[in-house]
Amino acid sequence: MRDGSIGKLSPFHISLEGMESVLLCRDDEDYDHLQKSFYLCSWIMDCRVISEIAMSNHGHVAILATGMETARRVGEMIKKRHSQYLSWKYSEKGILNRSDVCVKYLDSDWYVRNALAYIPRNAIDAGVRVEDYRWSSYRGMFVSGRCPSGVRRVDL
Repeated sequence: MRDGSIGKLSPFHISLEGMESVLLCRDDEDYDHLQKSFYLCSWIMDCRVISEIAMSNHGHVAILATGMETARRVGEMIKKRHSQYLSWKYSEKGILNRSDVCVKYLDSDWYVRNALAYIPRNAIDAGVRVEDYRWSSYRGMFVSGRCPSGVRRVDL
């Protein structure tokens, strides 16, 4: 743990669901904010991000947390933080009031494998090659950040 103590961490899948009419991400800045919120909120709660992806109307993050309550708090913190950001940026109140946070305990090897495969697959469902999708941890995990056009800045 951050404080140097030893603790048992378990895997959880957190999904932040928007609505078709209420987008979580409207532009690159929104994607960047949501993606950073996954890591910041997990860090604040002393959790570890395994995999994540930010989509226009939803987001997924797999984390290692000390328990279900901690994982739920991470999910709610992500929703609150991103909602406050969207309200500030677009001057709209209650943007994510109708969105849900779903937290699932990944209680078997089968469940962990399937969740970790499902998260980056969202890019394919959006019609993008997974390794080319900018708002996912996939490239960092599986292709060492390489891309066909050479080195790119983190924010591109």
